Amino acid sequence: DDRPPRFDLEARSTGSCQDTLGRMSTSFVSSSTAPPNFPFHSTRTGCFKFCQSLQDYPLQIGMEVEGSGSAVTKCICLYNNGKVPSKALLPEYTTRSPSKFSLMDATGKSALGLSQGITCTSDEISVEFQTHNGISHQEFQITHDGRIVSAACPGKVLTAASTEAGSRLVASSPRFNALESLKQLPGVAKVRVQLKGTNYLSLREVEVFDVYGNDVARGKSATQSSDYRSNAVAGHAVNGITSGDDVSHTGSENRAWWEVDLGVIVPVQRVVIYNRVSYSDRLSNSVVSLLDNSRAVLGMYEIGDASSLDVITIEIAQFQVSGLQRWDFNHGNITSATFPNLEISSEIQTGSLRSFYFALENPKSHLTMGALGTSCQSSMSLELQTPVFGTPNQQFYLHGDTIVSVMCPSLAINILNGNCQSGAILQLSQEGDAWEFKDDQTIESVKCRMMFIAISNGPTGAVTSISRHQFSSTLPVFDSSTERDEVNYNVNPPLQVGASIVLLNCTVDKYCSWKQRHERFSSFEGPFSFVNPTNGFAFGVEDRACAHGLMLKTQRDDYSNANQQFYFGRQGFILSTKCVGLVLTADIEGDCGSITSLRSLKLLTYMIGEKKMKWRLNHDGSIESVKCPGVVIGSDSSSHAIVLADRETEDVNQIWRKQNVRLADSSNDLIIHFAEPGYTLSDLQKYNGRNGDTYCYPPNPAFNRGFENFVLNTNIFIRNAADEDQCEHAREEMGFEPDHPFDTEVCKQFNDFMCDPFFSGVDHVTESLAHLAEPPQFKQVGYNEIGYNNVEYEAPAYAEDDELPFETIELPKPTELNPDVPLASESGGKDNLVGMQKHWLDLQNALMVFQHTFDALSFHYDSCDNMPNTICIPVIMGMGGCVTNPVIYICKGVAYTLRFYSYIILLGLDIAYQAVDRDYEISTLGPNEAYYGFMYSK
Repeated sequence: DDRPPRFDLEARSTGSCQDTLGRMSTSFVSSSTAPPNFPFHSTRTGCFKFCQSLQDYPLQIGMEVEGSGSAVTKCICLYNNGKVPSKALLPEYTTRSPSKFSLMDATGKSALGLSQGITCTSDEISVEFQTHNGISHQEFQITHDGRIVSAACPGKVLTAASTEAGSRLVASSPRFNALESLKQLPGVAKVRVQLKGTNYLSLREVEVFDVYGNDVARGKSATQSSDYRSNAVAGHAVNGITSGDDVSHTGSENRAWWEVDLGVIVPVQRVVIYNRVSYSDRLSNSVVSLLDNSRAVLGMYEIGDASSLDVITIEIAQFQVSGLQRWDFNHGNITSATFPNLEISSEIQTGSLRSFYFALENPKSHLTMGALGTSCQSSMSLELQTPVFGTPNQQFYLHGDTIVSVMCPSLAINILNGNCQSGAILQLSQEGDAWEFKDDQTIESVKCRMMFIAISNGPTGAVTSISRHQFSSTLPVFDSSTERDEVNYNVNPPLQVGASIVLLNCTVDKYCSWKQRHERFSSFEGPFSFVNPTNGFAFGVEDRACAHGLMLKTQRDDYSNANQQFYFGRQGFILSTKCVGLVLTADIEGDCGSITSLRSLKLLTYMIGEKKMKWRLNHDGSIESVKCPGVVIGSDSSSHAIVLADRETEDVNQIWRKQNVRLADSSNDLIIHFAEPGYTLSDLQKYNGRNGDTYCYPPNPAFNRGFENFVLNTNIFIRNAADEDQCEHAREEMGFEPDHPFDTEVCKQFNDFMCDPFFSGVDHVTESLAHLAEPPQFKQVGYNEIGYNNVEYEAPAYAEDDELPFETIELPKPTELNPDVPLASESGGKDNLVGMQKHWLDLQNALMVFQHTFDALSFHYDSCDNMPNTICIPVIMGMGGCVTNPVIYICKGVAYTLRFYSYIILLGLDIAYQAVDRDYEISTLGPNEAYYGFMYSK
């Protein structure tokens, strides 16, 4: 059997196979070489035989061994991702790579996950605690060297942004030992030396050399975590003095550090550290880091035992780039493998939030105290107003004993002229008075005891109405009419909008009762910081008292600074943690248009449905206004202000990362939940730390996977040459007789098969079609239910109303018919009614006849005009000619006379008909119908 081995045992490389192969492997089988279970030698050859004995040996892509020198303590066989054999097919002494797992908080409601919506091709993906829903963004796998790989983005691993407490946790591409082939590292802006544990840190000198051999650190600005004494400041390590006791020196503290700012970005070739001669062991277990301008780590070098080290020269190729991507599992905590005291931590807020401000509401009327006006002045009146959600002039907060206006934080409630008399006017002024909130919902003045903030109701017994009453009488001893004015008094007039706020010694509760009405917020995530990954700045609230209209500034990222913490609501609002109730608002009124000049951002009191308070987090890292699409949040580098501007894809100042996961000194325990049963936390703890040196053996390029499978399936290789049965079987499989005498020919045939292009072709085909043999992969789609703010509602408390007076309603009087109009029964009964009906019909017919006659006579009158106007006679004997026709006048006269008399008769008939018709209609109505008919006629 002359087959090439799966791994090239002569091409050993130092370090993890992750670095050598340039890929993340989360599928592997490992075993400790400690006897008695391990059946092979504790050598690299023993590890090779161990890997060769495992199921699916041809699918392995690398072999890694751990141990010091020739004593191998652990063997690791790497498989293609997803191709690791099941537990049932592996020996009991082996350890199979864990399944996918989730990292949840103690409640099990939140889980660590990648920020959704950002594609896996992004350079950096924010890692945050989210509502646990089991999607792939919240699932991870572990590599054999302690890196945590995202299941949704297999090319991203959890990475600490820096070595400092509070550094961000992100998902970025794996960092392999890319510096080994470099002679210089460009982009270095700072060099940092930091202890892993607790001790003093003292340095004689730190030199940083560029490619020209210049020490670019000498004389530059240096800082350290603390100064042990005044003559041992950080600058002593860059003053060029490398002898004596001229050192920098910190106090004894956890992770003490020293750092130099090079002032410019330079390509670094090497770093030289001069250790303190006395107490040289204090530099042991420290890390030297190269940082860029945003404080991202470009390379790290770990110093082990420094007790015998005087000068430490570190070439750029010796710096590692993967130290911030390795993690250890310690009980429920996940700690950095480089800095064991730094743990993954997050502050998660659940439930509801209460605004820092409140409205002062009168519980009897449900009206609210508010300032008169919307612009701040030196003094402002107070009045009773209709409550409006989010209106700043109705919001107040306590500053000590004073009640301060949210709209005008320089103004507080004050007694005008300090007058302690009942009825004194209250106002907002710069000199606020002290007040005390009582249990009975009253607010008492500290200066004027037994005097309370109240609603003005005018003087007691004030005239509220004047009524004028008029009386009429027909009695002879009284006047025909008299008038009297009635004055009404009301001791407790109703509360109305516009009433003044005054100081009173209250006797009526409803004028002096006030309830603090806070706004409540729910359905939010966070708190988060919004950090620019390029420059390391976050935006935060300016450092002053909370007030309506606060501005935002860029600040150096500091996870402990409440000014930089915000909640993100599912409705799109960004709520300040420091000033709960104030939300990020675009300072845009009216139409958006193009943002030709930078607009500022402010914190204003939240108002439901206001689009300028809503934001959209885009996949490219920009934060876009919902009111003005295309307008995003950016930063002005000159003024450090947070501004609005049109989106520019090349502007790095418009990119932000929503961050709520950090590295901290302590954290809440995390619950590890595996996707498959049978795994425990111990399966992850096995990959904590390294046991001695690590060596990787990459795949042998001469290895032929297709031929290897053929050999294993046909079982033609000979394990024992003294076994004749194995030899006969091999001869037959190779096409020879079982007793073929020339085994050299059989071996030659074996080698010819091994080098046959057919098998290499099979390799290419099976690799290219591998995805077709796998079951379809389904991706879980995360869905976050849209949340809405719960509107707080309390049933209003109404005062007991007085009993309503009840007056007896008089019934309407019965209808009285006109006695002058006889009923049908009183005027002849049925016979008289029939006679009246005959007259009514006769008159109707006569009226119709004379109407036709009148129309005919009118036609004849008009026909007279058709006659000739003159009559002509021939002239005979001197007589004759034309004369006026007299017949026309005779015709018109007769027709006019007849039409005149016809009209007189027609008019008389119409009058008679109307009279009979009226009597007939009244006679045919009963008592009720007569009344209704009368009302209808009106």
